[in-house]
Amino acid sequence: MTIIAVTILLVLFLVLIPSLYIDNNKSLFVDNPINRYSISKYTEGLKNNTDGLLDIYIQNANPGANKESNWLPAPQDSFNLILRTYLPQPQILNGTWQLPLAQPTAG
Repeated sequence: MTIIAVTILLVLFLVLIPSLYIDNNKSLFVDNPINRYSISKYTEGLKNNTDGLLDIYIQNANPGANKESNWLPAPQDSFNLILRTYLPQPQILNGTWQLPLAQPTAG
């Protein structure tokens, strides 16, 4: 999948996700202006929505100052989006929790 300047909204609504990271189609990290290659609950400065949900912007271009704290920079060409769970909760192991799909958004 080629993503260029397309905003993708990923709603992460449970604290079961230790790490979401991105690499290129060769499974290598790609240099980016904020030196960020993953996002987790330990990422400093993340901003939750008023309803408690977390929007993560996965795109090549900076989404703007008010969204940059939740930006996971993506390469201009295809990439891999990987979810790592360490010591997963029973909801992940038994399949009752499903990862929300990435959703393209306007602008």
